[in-house]
Amino acid sequence: MRALLRLSPFVRPYWKQVLLAAFSLLALTAANLWVPYLIQQVIDVGLAQRDRAYLTQAAWLILGIGVARAGLLFARRYLTAWVAQRVTYDLRNRIYAHLQRLSIGFHDRTPSGQLISRTIEDVRAVTNFLNGGLVEILQMALMFVAALGVMFAANPRLALVASLPLIPLVLVATNFGQKVTHLFYRVDQIM
Repeated sequence: MRALLRLSPFVRPYWKQVLLAAFSLLALTAANLWVPYLIQQVIDVGLAQRDRAYLTQAAWLILGIGVARAGLLFARRYLTAWVAQRVTYDLRNRIYAHLQRLSIGFHDRTPSGQLISRTIEDVRAVTNFLNGGLVEILQMALMFVAALGVMFAANPRLALVASLPLIPLVLVATNFGQKVTHLFYRVDQIM
């Protein structure tokens, strides 16, 4: 969470693009949740009543949603990559300006290769986080909450029973995440 707060000054100038990316993420999640409902209606209404007109209309609607999902996915990926590249550019310029202000003694004591390697790897990690990791986390969390909401709206008791295995799963995943984070940190320090 601290990393996000430290990156916020670099992301803030691009708030419009971030807002558009968030909108496309929300719309994409809504479209992903809408298709199973349509398929349920196709089975319950179209196939059960043998209504060809309804089936044709539902097929066109599902096709339209698929095209809209592709467009939304492209927009989200383009915007997040665009913001990540701009933030990376600003971050590199900030690091370069900082390195220029450091004393000559610092540069004498610190190997140039280490500075270059560390700068490249750290900036690449920020780019990967903004471009992929953060967006994927947000998308999974949004889809998880929305799916639970739909499940509880449809049948609260069945949703409760279905979500009980999530408790140990979250505990195991959290424990694993902490161990892996520690190992990745150690590998990063070694590099």
